[in-house]
Amino acid sequence: MQFTDTEALVPLGLLAAEHDQPVEQFAAWLQRRGITITVSTGLRCITAEVAQRLYDEREATRRAAADERRRRAGELNPVHARIAAHTRRQAELRAAGLELDGLALLQVASGDLDPEADAQRAGEELMARGLDEALAPPRPPSKPASPFEQLGLRR
Repeated sequence: MQFTDTEALVPLGLLAAEHDQPVEQFAAWLQRRGITITVSTGLRCITAEVAQRLYDEREATRRAAADERRRRAGELNPVHARIAAHTRRQAELRAAGLELDGLALLQVASGDLDPEADAQRAGEELMARGLDEALAPPRPPSKPASPFEQLGLRR
């Protein structure tokens, strides 16, 4: 490769810095890519045409990586949207004073469990048992057994 004085040369150090690599490593990478760096360039410059080709390849690689990130984000967005909807619904239920355990809360948030329908059903069952039983005072709880009695041991 013979260079004339009119050819524009790009310093190798500038390209190496833009590729975030040491000059020696970048020069070896160029050699592996088939770009010969000869003594006539002083191992310090390459032609502007070759530099432009390297810039274009790097930009194409960046665009492909950005497209891949956008594609992957598109695949995950519906999942994240559903999780966010469940989280918002759970917050609404807690704000409304509905304290449920984890599984029931997930069922309510997903729509599988309807607390209003359950309350209606419970009211109907209460009416079916009879008004007298429903209004009767609650029975006092029995005294819990001592640990010795629970184990069947005597003091």
